Amino acid sequence: MVRGKEVFCLLREITNDVISSGVGCHVGGMPARIVMYADDLVLLAPTWHAQQKLLNICTESVTRIGVMFNATKSVTIIFAPHKTVRHVLFSFPSFNLNECLLAVVENCKCLGHILSSVSDDNPDINRQISFLYSRANVLIRKFSRCSGDVCFVLIACRSMVLNYGTVFTILY
Repeated sequence: MVRGKEVFCLLREITNDVISSGVGCHVGGMPARIVMYADDLVLLAPTWHAQQKLLNICTESVTRIGVMFNATKSVTIIFAPHKTVRHVLFSFPSFNLNECLLAVVENCKCLGHILSSVSDDNPDINRQISFLYSRANVLIRKFSRCSGDVCFVLIACRSMVLNYGTVFTILY
């Protein structure tokens, strides 16, 4: 099992290989080829060929180290373009990772958010709302014997902490 320092070295190896390849998307004139958080990895490419090339680069990187990606936990999501002036092909050949076919999905949970192939945030917003309701229900259940004023202050304090964290994340 790969842990700690080995994971960091593995991710650094993959990142260096992907960045040096020059293949991938550009957002605002800046390269946006790879997004990583902990042990999650997202590859961004403008075409099928570029995406398969990035997958091949990642496979080569990890096989040099002696590790393999788990292709059963890996998925592909294809985002439809917002504006199409000409006809766009929406059926693509399958992607291969470690000689296994990757599943193409309409939406998936990635880095804590739900990504949708139609660039729709509604599934993620609904998930966050249900999560907020469940946390509110936990607070109500835990403090059900307190007076209404105490419950109001506790929930207001909890809301201030949540809002401050969001503002802090956006600003910094």
